[in-house]
Amino acid sequence: MEIPQQKPLFCVSCIDKRFDALTTNYFESTEFRLNYYSGTTAGAGLPLGYKQYCTEIFKCNCDLDICTPCNPLNPDMELLERSLIRNIEIALTLDPIPEIYIINHQDCGAIKAFLACSGYPQTLGGNNPLEIKINGELLFFAKNYVNFRFPDIKVRLGLIDVNGTVADFNEKYQTWQVVYRGFGEDPRGLWFGL
Repeated sequence: MEIPQQKPLFCVSCIDKRFDALTTNYFESTEFRLNYYSGTTAGAGLPLGYKQYCTEIFKCNCDLDICTPCNPLNPDMELLERSLIRNIEIALTLDPIPEIYIINHQDCGAIKAFLACSGYPQTLGGNNPLEIKINGELLFFAKNYVNFRFPDIKVRLGLIDVNGTVADFNEKYQTWQVVYRGFGEDPRGLWFGL
C-alpha cells in the first residue's frame, strides 16, 4: 500500500546569503525536508506587509541623519510584492499548497533600507525586543495580505535569528514559540538563551 505524500508548503524567505544555510538546516529537520517551494525576495514578508505597515503603523522613530519616510506606494516594494505573488500563483498550478510559511530574519538589510523610519535596529542585537516587534507587525500584515489573495491557504509566521533558531508566532496566545534550536551561539541572537 502506497503512503500518500504530504502536500507541500510554500516558504517565503529573504535573499540574504547569511540565512540560506540556516533556513535549509531548519527545513532539513522538518517533515517538509524535500517538499517545499522556496520563494525568496528581499525582506521576505516585507513586500507583502509594507503597504499596510506604512499606512497603519507609520510613526517615524528614525534617529539616523538621513531618514526616508515610509511610502506605501514605493515602486520597489510593489515590484517585489507582485513578483512574489506571481511565484505563489505559479506554484499553485503545479501542486495544491495548503500552507504558506513566511519566515523573516534578524538583522534584515531590506527592513533597514525601506523601514529606517520604524527605528529598526541598525546593528545586530542592538534592540532585540524592538526588532521582534517590528518583524511581528510586518509578518502580521503580510499574513493579512496573503489571506486576502489566497483565502483558502493557511499562513504560518516565523522569525529566524543569526544562530539559526526559529520561532513561530502563536496567534492564539500572541507569543513567539521556539520551534527549532539552531547551532549558533551568538548571544546577540533574538532567541539566544530561551
